[in-house]
Amino acid sequence: MGNLEQSGGVHTKYASFIIESGHVAVLNAAGDIIDFLGAGNEMVQVDSLGSYSFEVLSNELRVMKFDRNTMEASQTSAALAKKEALLQLPTEQRVSQALLHLGMRHGAETGDPALLRFPKAINKGKLAQYTKLNPNTVTKVLKKLQVEGVIYNMSREMHIDIFELELKVAPISQ
Repeated sequence: MGNLEQSGGVHTKYASFIIESGHVAVLNAAGDIIDFLGAGNEMVQVDSLGSYSFEVLSNELRVMKFDRNTMEASQTSAALAKKEALLQLPTEQRVSQALLHLGMRHGAETGDPALLRFPKAINKGKLAQYTKLNPNTVTKVLKKLQVEGVIYNMSREMHIDIFELELKVAPISQ
């Protein structure tokens, strides 16, 4: 499985993959979702006690394995920092910020420049785990956002009005 890297006298075995299609959740050692990855994202699987694990969320996952000489932890630490900042927000802003971030990273175009199709693989339960909220709380926030015209349910898919959602989270990022 991948290369062997020596770091501070500890040998770490790892493999790198690029996701070609599908979605995965990145989990820490405690089983908490810290990020979501989709097409074009890199996954680094580490064989060590502090490694992260991946949970496949979509019906199919296609990855391409590649070798590299060094493992970069910067992406993981950046994801952890974003996640910590997200968890400090009040409930509605936490869900709104998560929808915007995940929609921009993993959403699909709909033909309408204002609307993105939110990935089905990241369902309400996964969104609740990611935001560390109760699924019922996430459902209530999503219903409120739907009444406000920020999200729409069409053909069993959630669509996000990016412009409205950006306006909603703009005060958060200032």
